[in-house]
Amino acid sequence: MNRFQIHVAKSPEEMARISSFFLSPESFDDTHHTPGEIEHFQKRPLQSLEDEHSYYWYVQDEAGGVIAVISFLQNDHRTGGYILEYVVVHREYRKAGLASQILDDMIQFISSIKGRYIETFTCDLEEYASIRRLFDRKGFARVGVQPDYYFPGEGKLLYYKMLQPPQIPEKGEAEAHI
Repeated sequence: MNRFQIHVAKSPEEMARISSFFLSPESFDDTHHTPGEIEHFQKRPLQSLEDEHSYYWYVQDEAGGVIAVISFLQNDHRTGGYILEYVVVHREYRKAGLASQILDDMIQFISSIKGRYIETFTCDLEEYASIRRLFDRKGFARVGVQPDYYFPGEGKLLYYKMLQPPQIPEKGEAEAHI
């Protein structure tokens, strides 16, 4: 398997390239994006530069074009849980192991910083079958379904991967947080 170099996006220029990639016809098989997804693709990468707990990693081709992106962030509670937002690979680079590599690297990174778990989601349409298979291979468990989430007939599938065994609070420790 080819090993691709992953770049950590840190500049407005990189984030603009990522936004353009998300909105390009080469990124998603299902381009019937919700209004919120379009806004997210346009604004969230640049906004993430203000959030130290938000990450956009990308891979580029020899010409400098973005060919893959993974985006993830720590959850709002800042308790070691992470949310995988997107794993997107350019149509021409699929089947090269790129999605598997960037997902493995993200899992390894989150584990190395003592992340406890990763939650993610995808659509139940056939166009998303390959990402569902990848989540299964990487040890994510499907933990829920939200029918008609995106549009009528398009449900949201929820996935979860435990990285660190849960710690049971000592007696009295839980009450101290109330």
